[in-house]
Amino acid sequence: MVNKVPFLSICIPTWEIRGEGAGYLEHTFNILANQTFTNFNVIISDNSQDDSIKDVSEKWSSILDIKYFRNENGRGKIAPNLNYGLSKCNGQYIKILFQDDFLYDIDSLQLIYDYIQINPDTKWLLTGCCHTEDAVTMEKVMQPVYHDKIYLGHNTISCPSVMTIKNDNEMIIFDESLIWLVDVDYYKKCFDKFGLPDIINNIAVVNREQPNRVTKSMTQEIIDKETQQLYNRYENLR
Repeated sequence: MVNKVPFLSICIPTWEIRGEGAGYLEHTFNILANQTFTNFNVIISDNSQDDSIKDVSEKWSSILDIKYFRNENGRGKIAPNLNYGLSKCNGQYIKILFQDDFLYDIDSLQLIYDYIQINPDTKWLLTGCCHTEDAVTMEKVMQPVYHDKIYLGHNTISCPSVMTIKNDNEMIIFDESLIWLVDVDYYKKCFDKFGLPDIINNIAVVNREQPNRVTKSMTQEIIDKETQQLYNRYENLR
């Protein structure tokens, strides 16, 4: 029997997050299970060193269409895990969702679907977001804006959790040499391939402010090195 191709694949790169990861993921699964739009599957690319993510994925597999994959490569960097997850997605569009982030409400996926139905030429789509520290209090609303120097680190879009991208045979991949600027480099690549993003200013995603995010441990040396790397990459093309 041929598997039905979902409209959306929700791509979630995961790791154990020092004991917090399974709880974050279960919170996301609970919100996904209550979405008004249901034509999606969930792709888990797991970089964990234990089975906590696998166990919670199996627990929810009777409720959600979850495809779990263990990824042994690139631990400690988000890009390799994201790229592995993207390679496993079979939906017409891919909604990236970081493990510690979550959808804003039960209509978040419906919002994305409805927009694409009206705008079928959409290649990459950004939504508004807000931030939280306790998963209850929502603050710092952010509406995405692309600008032509975004690759230098002034991120006016937020993290890739706000992004939905059309799935095709030439999927743009994240630069696995980057940590601090991996997201803004990706936005630049999307712009170069597709032009300006489609934007929904409504909030669809909540970014969780938590101490174990990889970017919380960035050194100034890494920031300076990557900024120079992307300056050389894109400014030399002018």
